[in-house]
Amino acid sequence: MILDRVSLMTNIPAMNAQKPFQLIREFASHLPAKVSIIAILLAASSCKSDSPSEPQESAPVDESRALPEAPKTSEPAQLISIEGPVSFNRDIQPILSEYCYHCHGPDSGSREPKSNPLRLDQEKDAFAPRENGRPVIIKGNPKESYLMQLVRSTDKDLVMPPHPSTNPHGKIMKPSDIELLHRWIAEGAVYEDHWAYIPPKKNPLPQVSNQEWAKNAIDRFVLAKQEEAGLEPNEQEGNARLTRRLFLDLTGLPPTAGELDEILSDQRDFETVYLETVDKLLKTDAYAEHWARHWLDVARYGDTHGIHLDNYRSIWPYRDWVISAFRSNMPFDQFTREQIAGDLMPDPTTDKLIATGFNRCNPTTGA
Repeated sequence: MILDRVSLMTNIPAMNAQKPFQLIREFASHLPAKVSIIAILLAASSCKSDSPSEPQESAPVDESRALPEAPKTSEPAQLISIEGPVSFNRDIQPILSEYCYHCHGPDSGSREPKSNPLRLDQEKDAFAPRENGRPVIIKGNPKESYLMQLVRSTDKDLVMPPHPSTNPHGKIMKPSDIELLHRWIAEGAVYEDHWAYIPPKKNPLPQVSNQEWAKNAIDRFVLAKQEEAGLEPNEQEGNARLTRRLFLDLTGLPPTAGELDEILSDQRDFETVYLETVDKLLKTDAYAEHWARHWLDVARYGDTHGIHLDNYRSIWPYRDWVISAFRSNMPFDQFTREQIAGDLMPDPTTDKLIATGFNRCNPTTGA
């Protein structure tokens, strides 16, 4: 599927005010434990496609069989334990994608039933009345929802997803997944937008017993899980080892003997020295190169084509652009837009054109 780069460029999530530098500095302020920074992930837009493809065999849903008598179903099992409400994006979307989207998803070519195709990937279609005057999902009532009746059916010719013995695309849904669907419908069958378009919300800080150990918000979350598991933090590491860990995490290189001596001989409070060292390292070329490498790995950057003859290709300017972006602490929204569609921006600069090398990073035949 070809991404609509213009649409994606204009729909980057509302996180542009946050800069990687500020986030990393907060993460690195964690003294007692190893500084661990996770590379920034590219936010992807949801893709909707109505383009037809070659139809494939599947068992159509015969809704007329649900009325006046519902399918014979198995007894509900005990609901599985999940903290808080069931989330469509986290819990339900993967189930529908695994078992239902082949016949009831974005692909119009394989959608069933042919007479009145059903879509479960879009809320308005999932709740649209069918031939019997009712939607297949009745909010708050899984027992009366035809979707659950089909999922729980013991009839191999009627059960959904189709039984493997009746359909080449058939699968048997896990009992735990069935119960998640049941619980989701019972809770109101709430659909959610693609995660990239949901503004992030701050969670309240968890309560912890060891208040002195938790020096920042991240510590509170780490400690809360430790206490929940009956664990206690280790004693704080020595200053030399903490410094070495900091250098390795931020630059991929250990400190030189001179750098380590300078930090350890500083007579000020070590936390102050540590945070100053974080700021200093984040401005180095070594930091930019180290963390750009993580991004380039995800983008599948390579100096050669990667397939067949594996010939050399001159794409190194894109590599240097990524390093420069990390060095200058480029905001994430700009970092993302310029790579996806820098050439489509008004009056694109040479740097913006180079940034779109992101779209050329995949291995090719070298032709």
